[in-house]
Parts: sequence; C-alpha cells; structure tokens
Amino acid sequence: MSIIDSPFFEPWQVIILKIWGSTKSASIIQLHHFTFSIGAFIAPLIVRPFFENSDEGVCDAGNDQEACVGIGDENIILAPYLIGMAIMLTASALVLWLFCINIVERIKGDEEVECETRKEDKIGTVWIYFIFVTIYYFCIVGGENTYQANVFSWAVCTDVKMSIDDATVLNSIFWAGFGFGRGSGIFVSRFISPGVFIIIDLALITTSSAVLLIWPEDQIILWVCTFFYGLGTASFYGSGISYSSILTNMSGKWFFIFGLGNALGNLSMPVLGTSFVFSDSPYNFLVQMFAMAVGAIVSFAGMWFFGYHAGALPAAVRAREAETKAVDVEIQDVRISQVSPAKEKEPSPGVEF
Repeated sequence: MSIIDSPFFEPWQVIILKIWGSTKSASIIQLHHFTFSIGAFIAPLIVRPFFENSDEGVCDAGNDQEACVGIGDENIILAPYLIGMAIMLTASALVLWLFCINIVERIKGDEEVECETRKEDKIGTVWIYFIFVTIYYFCIVGGENTYQANVFSWAVCTDVKMSIDDATVLNSIFWAGFGFGRGSGIFVSRFISPGVFIIIDLALITTSSAVLLIWPEDQIILWVCTFFYGLGTASFYGSGISYSSILTNMSGKWFFIFGLGNALGNLSMPVLGTSFVFSDSPYNFLVQMFAMAVGAIVSFAGMWFFGYHAGALPAAVRAREAETKAVDVEIQDVRISQVSPAKEKEPSPGVEF
C-alpha cells in the first residue's frame, strides 16, 4: 500500500513547489494535505459496518480484557480495501487525464504564478539543516501514525475500557481534528509564517500528550485530547515543507529528505506504540507520545538555529538575497534608462518648431 501511495502523494508536492514557488505554495500544499484528511476521516466510518458484521473478537479473553486479533476466515474486513482500490483507480484516471491535457504548462502560463528558479544548494551547505529536518519528520509523522494507529486499542484494551463503537468514533474524532486543522491551514497559512504555524502545532500536541499522561484513564479527556492532537499534528507536514523551501530550493533532488524522516518514523514508531499498548505497562504508549512531541520541539529548534543563525545555509541564503537585490536594482536601472531618452525627445514648453 505504501509503495502505491507514495508515487501519488509526494510528486504532487514537488509539482506545487516548482509551479508556485516557496511562498505562494504554502496554502496550496495545505490544500493538498487537507484532501488526505478527508479520506482518513471517512475510512474508519467505512470500515465500521464490516467490522461489526464480522464474528471476530476484538480482545484476547485470556487477559480478561479485549485485545485485538486478526481478520478471521470470512475476510469481511477486506471489503473496505476493495472500496479504497476503486477510489484509487478513479483518481489514477483523473491524473492521467490531467497529464494528457498538459495541465502543468497551462498553469505556468499564468502571469501570477511564481515558478521556483533558485539553484539547489550543495550538500555541504545544507547537510546539518537536513539532519534536523529528518528528525523533525521522524517525530511528527511517527507521532501522528503511532497515535491514530493505536488510540483505538488504547481506548478498548486498557483500563480506559471504552466500548468498540465509541472507540471507532474516537478514531474518527482524531481525523476530524486532523481535517479541520488542514482545512483551516489553507487559509491560516496566508496570514502567518510557516514557523509560527509549526510553533502553534507544537504547543497543541505537547499539551495534549502531557494532559493524557496526567489523566490516562479519563474518557472525556481522551476525547478532547484526541481531537486537539489531530488538530495539532495536521499542518506539521505542509508547514515543514514551506519552512524549508523558504531557506533552500526543495523542489528537486532534496525533496526526498522529507520522505526519509517520514519513512523512518512510519516504519518504527507505530510498531513500538502497539507493543507498548499490549505490554504489561501500556502507560508507556503515552510516554512515547510525549517523547515524540518533545523530539519535534528539539528538532524544530535545530532547524531554526541552523537555518537562520549557524552553519553554511544562512550564509548561502544571505548571498542569494544580496544577488537578488542586485539584479532588481540592475533591472530598475535598465527601465529608467529606457524611459529617459523618451523624455529628452519631448519638446520643451513654449518652444515652437
């Protein structure tokens, strides 16, 4: 599934950066991520009737609790995957149609579009900054997927003792907050910088995970924190892309850096979270979520420091800005020189020819 998903998800962001540049692309990237959240919100609701009709238990009776097991012999739960496959085939047909009508070149013809024209920085300039970017995406994507993948099991299979129906809705509440965050991000990103957006998100996920640590068994707090955790983690990905793109050209070969941290977090953290939930100390799952939030704070601090104050990247950014200003001045001088001769040819007032 990930092999199929990645060629759809990542290249669109590269195209957006190339066409709209580092500034105007911010709200469009948020829109791109918002569409993901729509499907993520609907998915648990699609699965729910098939899960209810299956005869498998949710929990292991040997532990006097209900712990999650496999899909059983009837394979009823596979039906939602067939629905998803049909949707993906439809989307593939639409993408093929856009390619056939050469949509990218049509958009580039718009005068309001600001295409990315900066040269890509060399690895010696950006490698320290990219280390923190990788850690940042490891923490935010790992935290997001760990929480949404295990919050159902945490609610049902621990001392929270939530019903299966309520836990299914709880999972959708996460995606509702996630969708609201990405939907609002389309508009909010036009008025605040990506860095400020990231700081707001960090505050939301850190507060939510800290509150869950203090009251781990309270169902009301779990409902509220699940929504706000989804809200906080929603715009992390897009804001990180916009933040980095302001500093350096990320629309080419360096875009894989985002996917590197993403993949590492996705591969390891949800599995670790599941092992915690079904261990003798499920509380460690909440400790993990808080640790991921703290890791995101530390990594973003590193991105800010090595992006604006230390290392080779800030010097490269200042050099580009100086070069851009020099080019602008030169263009302005050319325009003035083109206008001046025309003024000299104008007859003076009161002079007759």
